[in-house]
Amino acid sequence: MAVLLFGIGMPAAYAQLTISTPSTGSVYNPDDLLTVTGNAVAGSAVSITIRNAADEPIAVAQTTATSGAYSKEVLRFSTTMAYGNYKVVAFSAGETVNVTVEFKATGATTTTTTTTTTASDHGDTVDAIATKVDALTTKIDAVAAQVNENAAAIDALGGWATAANVNSAKTAIVGRIATAENGINTSVSNVQGAVENAVSGVSGRVGTAQSAIVGEINSAETAITASVSGAETNLGDAVSAAASSLSEDSSTIKSTVQGLTGTLESINSGVGQASTFILVVGALAAITLVLELAIIMRKLSG
Repeated sequence: MAVLLFGIGMPAAYAQLTISTPSTGSVYNPDDLLTVTGNAVAGSAVSITIRNAADEPIAVAQTTATSGAYSKEVLRFSTTMAYGNYKVVAFSAGETVNVTVEFKATGATTTTTTTTTTASDHGDTVDAIATKVDALTTKIDAVAAQVNENAAAIDALGGWATAANVNSAKTAIVGRIATAENGINTSVSNVQGAVENAVSGVSGRVGTAQSAIVGEINSAETAITASVSGAETNLGDAVSAAASSLSEDSSTIKSTVQGLTGTLESINSGVGQASTFILVVGALAAITLVLELAIIMRKLSG
């Protein structure tokens, strides 16, 4: 009966998760690659965790058991990691297995500790194991009691809870998980494509904007060059006109100066003639005065 199966635990035939490599005690050196391989339920997801000596996770990886086998590169040991023991834990379809490996420096030797035990030590160990077995048995009995209490509910399912149906449900769940993973991967790919398209579009727009800016700069440069050339031409014409006007004014001034020079020469000539006339008149006046004096003298003498 199915209820009894729950009471005694899962049969060994269903324990399909294993770790083939590495094996417990495997030694790794810096730069060695840790690859985990093993067997699991075909198509099931396998999660692998690497834990340090403090039981802290330092690396996590996930893969799928294709055809009942899996292989995953999890981490590469480096000198930044602490030397010592590391636990490799695999989980899949409700099962968990683990092995312990050692990480040490290249060339270092593995220290082996030999422990001497006595009969009393073995006795203590057996007692401790017995105590743990009793506690585990108590837990199993408690689970069995709970299952038996719900036996009516299980029977109401009409015998559905068989191993085949459970495996079928498990396969369906794994399939849905795989479908979800595929959907996530597809979504990530779509997002990456959208980002690449957006970047490409932005690059194209930037190129167009750059071309437009260069065109505007070239147009402005052409307009400025034309304006400067026109200003230079206008300035040259203005300078030529001013020079021509100054040249004409200079000729006029020269002619005026020459005219003034002629006038001054005429004035000088007139002044010279006036001086000569004055001298002649003075001489005539002096001669007349002398003659009149001579006549007066003659008269006085007679």
